[in-house]
Order: sequence, then C-alpha cells, then structure tokens
Amino acid sequence: MLGGIPGPLGAAAFVSLKFGGYLLAAAALKKLQPMITASALKIAAARTVLGVLIGPLFTLATVWLASLFAPDASLYGVYAILFCVRVLIWALVLLIFSKRAELSVLRL
Repeated sequence: MLGGIPGPLGAAAFVSLKFGGYLLAAAALKKLQPMITASALKIAAARTVLGVLIGPLFTLATVWLASLFAPDASLYGVYAILFCVRVLIWALVLLIFSKRAELSVLRL
C-alpha cells in the first residue's frame, strides 16, 4: 500500500537504520568524550528506544497542535519543532550516560 503505514518489515528496516546511525554517532561521541563509560551499543539502544517511544507521540501531538493553531501554515514549523525535540532527546541520552562526570569542553 503506497503512502500507508509500513508493515513489520518496513518498521524493522527503519529501526535498524536508525540504530546503525545512532551507533555511529555514539562511537564518535565516545571518542570526543572519553569520560562517558557506557558502550556505544548501550547508548545507541537507549536512543533508539527513546526515539521509537517518544518520536511518534511528539510527531502526532505537534501536527495536531499545528492544525489547531495554524491550519493554513506550512509544515516547516512542525519540522522545526520536531528538530528541537530530537535535540532534547539526545540531551536526555547524554544526561543519562554522562553520570554527572566533568565533561571536557571541546575546543575547535
């Protein structure tokens, strides 16, 4: 069914690709911040679970609120809000796995 909800195989492929990307991001994060002791696998798994649980809820809520308050507006505002939500989810993951360690400031 084109444009519909993906079946179990499509959902599994989506989650697998997201997990792979999060695994690469977690490995890069661990290189930048050696004080984070959790494995990249654990960080990626936590980010994937949070994304799967929180992502659809925030997407539906954001689209619903946008349709209530700005029915003629474009979806760019919705995407901007969802971008901020994704940043906040990463911040939550960092908070969970940093264990209040003194993280060094990355200087470019």
